[in-house]
Amino acid sequence: MRWTPGMLTNGMRIFLIAVALPAGAYAQLFMYGIDLKRNRFVKVNVATTEVTELGKPDPNVTYEAMAFDPATSFVFLAADVSNTGSLRRATKTDLNASDPVPITFVGNFPSPDIESLSVNPVTGGLYGVNNDSRRLVLIDKNTGNATNISSSSQPLLNGVQGLAFTITDPPLLYAVARISGENRLVQVDFNVGTASLVHPTNTIGFNGKIKALAFAPGPDIFTPGTLYGFHESGKEFITIDINTGIGTVYNVIDPENNRQIEGLTFLKPDKLIPVELSRFSATLVQEGVLLSWTTETETENLGFHVYRSRTKEGEYKRINPELIPGQGNTARAHTYQFVDQNVQTGKTYYYKLADQDYNGTLTFHGPIEITVSVVPAQFVLEQNYPNPFKPGSYSVSTQIRYQLREAGHVSLTIFDVLGRSVIQLVNETQQPGSYSIMWDGKDASGRLVAEGVYFYRLKTDKTSQVKKMLVIP
Repeated sequence: MRWTPGMLTNGMRIFLIAVALPAGAYAQLFMYGIDLKRNRFVKVNVATTEVTELGKPDPNVTYEAMAFDPATSFVFLAADVSNTGSLRRATKTDLNASDPVPITFVGNFPSPDIESLSVNPVTGGLYGVNNDSRRLVLIDKNTGNATNISSSSQPLLNGVQGLAFTITDPPLLYAVARISGENRLVQVDFNVGTASLVHPTNTIGFNGKIKALAFAPGPDIFTPGTLYGFHESGKEFITIDINTGIGTVYNVIDPENNRQIEGLTFLKPDKLIPVELSRFSATLVQEGVLLSWTTETETENLGFHVYRSRTKEGEYKRINPELIPGQGNTARAHTYQFVDQNVQTGKTYYYKLADQDYNGTLTFHGPIEITVSVVPAQFVLEQNYPNPFKPGSYSVSTQIRYQLREAGHVSLTIFDVLGRSVIQLVNETQQPGSYSIMWDGKDASGRLVAEGVYFYRLKTDKTSQVKKMLVIP
């Protein structure tokens, strides 16, 4: 989605950044920061720019940076107390708690001058820049110990207050540094800690500091998304071209303000729909069981895993040797296939599909069932299960199983009570064998069907069968 232009209702001085994400992927988008004048955590609605005051942190602590860690669901904060730096943590729920906010002390940093934090989306490592030593550091999330990555000081890591990983695999790390009084975009090798200018001469622009950075997801897991920053003195959201290192104003915040918000903030989605799955089927082929699935949209989808069990409620074990790559972020339909070759005739198998997002979270679909058999003796269309069923999420899809005695063109179509085609689930040439396909209760346009009676017809060149199903609200 895009940032919605508009003024913050309270008028404030904001030093924060949030990731902009694809439209439709989330129910609501929020930025978080710390208002130093009111000593409050605040939440900013991206769509309306409405500011909500949350809990109060300890007034004796100055927070320099914030970073959200999806793997642990903690908000990590770089703090400064009496010139002693430390790592602290809270949860999103804690930020909304009654005063005071229950922030946990993790441990002290070797320096108070860590003003940027970012989490590696693949490894989960927490990184920062020590502006005293001009070194990238890896921070232990359990103790706060900061380990130098480079063996020597990096002159380009000067005055860093913004640090951000791309949401890619592998990830890339960028920082905004103050070099000769100018804002410059720097790429940092997080393995060895060395830094290099993105462009030898171009500057980001803007007179004041760029206080924070964050990347939006790109179109896939291999392409970086847009890099966003916040210009302190101009109170402007900016985007930075990672190829040229030049910044452009994206949105201006009301310059008349009575707030002062510090800290690297994050955008936390309230609801993530990583994959909208429209089809998941199992088919007997010569090589084994062919699993096929179609996604209508994908959001932050790293890829898929396939799990198998001998019983529906039994233990499911992963059978794909490596991740089946997803499309990252896409609004286009994509079809995937995987063949399970380790099957035996006469046995029944149950399969689940799991999509994995950028944070490592798995979302399961299924199960679907198939029996490995010799060529069926007859043409069979079985009753769908469950029936009746309630559409609306994949967990309550219904499964349709059928058997083909001969090879030929096959169609499987859903009709309403007036005989109108709702959706065609199968329209292809198939070999003899047993088949299974799921229907999620949506029509050809992707809309959920109304409650009532529906018919499904299996048709080949020589014969056809029709059965009835019931959709309930």
